[in-house]
Amino acid sequence: GAVAGVSVFAYDVTEQVRARQQREAERQQLHHLFMEAPAPIVILDGPELVYQLVNPAYQRIFPGRELAGKPLLVALPELGSTDIPVILQRVYETGETYVAQELPLMLARHAGGPLEDVYSTFTYQARRTAQGTIDGVLVFAHEVTDQVQARRVVEESGQQARTLAAELAA
Repeated sequence: GAVAGVSVFAYDVTEQVRARQQREAERQQLHHLFMEAPAPIVILDGPELVYQLVNPAYQRIFPGRELAGKPLLVALPELGSTDIPVILQRVYETGETYVAQELPLMLARHAGGPLEDVYSTFTYQARRTAQGTIDGVLVFAHEVTDQVQARRVVEESGQQARTLAAELAA
């Protein structure tokens, strides 16, 4: 009787430990994928939207700013004058994904540095617990500043050429 009870108990604990090790291995694998991803990714945690995870690709957009562990508006206070906090709060409250294309923002890449035009295409997606409760927001970003500026140069050159083709014809 007593011996059988001990072996069943030992089995249950072993299963729990194995399940916990499995979850931890999966968590580490996911963390590794985030950190190695070529696309900028962050996880904003809780209603204060604290930078919980900042991958190197995202950090490269802001080389001179410390983001991890700080609430969004403490890390990037210049976002306070934009719609970004409102949009993120809406994603956090409703769970609806938000996608922006080539959104222009005035951001400083370095703490205390000058504000620059930074264009981003990004997705904000609610992060949910195993129970389905929203507990944060995933941000998948792609800085497109160089592409937008290059396209503008091409468009302006084309416009100048058309203005010249019209003056010569007149």
